[in-house]
Amino acid sequence: MEFILTDAAGAEHTFQEKAAVLSQDELSPSGAYPRELWIEAEVLSERSNSVVVRLAFSIESLDGRTDFDVPVELVRASDELA
Repeated sequence: MEFILTDAAGAEHTFQEKAAVLSQDELSPSGAYPRELWIEAEVLSERSNSVVVRLAFSIESLDGRTDFDVPVELVRASDELA
């Protein structure tokens, strides 16, 4: 499955990962796309309007990046996703 993350500077980062790694939801080729997807991440640092995160499960972008500075609006506590 391919997905794109847009960081706090507006740069797009492309990923390709197995659907089972990204979500416990059923993700199939016949499903409706694009769709919102929340991925577990570790917060490394916080800034005024952004948060630096490392995606869980060793997920990395196609260019090998693992840490991303994302807008605070893209970060939720795990209890907010239940």
